[in-house]
Amino acid sequence: MRDEEQLYKEFDQLIGRHRKLIRFLCQRASYGREANCRDLIQECYVAMLQHLSGREPGQSGRHELRWVYWQCRSAIDSYRRKMQRIIEVPLSDELAHSRPAASEVTRLTVDELAACLDGKERRFFLLMVDGADDEELGQVLGLKHRSVVQMRHNIKKKLQKYIEQ
Repeated sequence: MRDEEQLYKEFDQLIGRHRKLIRFLCQRASYGREANCRDLIQECYVAMLQHLSGREPGQSGRHELRWVYWQCRSAIDSYRRKMQRIIEVPLSDELAHSRPAASEVTRLTVDELAACLDGKERRFFLLMVDGADDEELGQVLGLKHRSVVQMRHNIKKKLQKYIEQ
């Protein structure tokens, strides 16, 4: 068993060699949301530090890269399960402005809804679910106010079609 100082030194070297890979995986998993990306990176670092003592010393190259990748994937999956929320989606615009009865609402997870959207729409939807206002949506995605309003409308139509299937 390696002593604690040696483990931290090995951890620092490991992070130094694979920082770009870790950041890339976390950015993809967080759909470009910087705050979530930082949380995921922390989760990856903690997972790797916890499992570093069980790793064979001196592994390098493909074995090390594979180990880092799977530690990150495991941490990201764990984080997603922890953060998964269930939201209520009204079936029509009229219901969105009133309190719908339980029978008029379909309960789906955010990930299920996001899966039916394409790249920029998915990012927009996830930011919207996280509580971003029109101004923040426009800044993050590089859109004008009118484009934000139009994209929200298009996404609502797509989600409504998906829910009604």
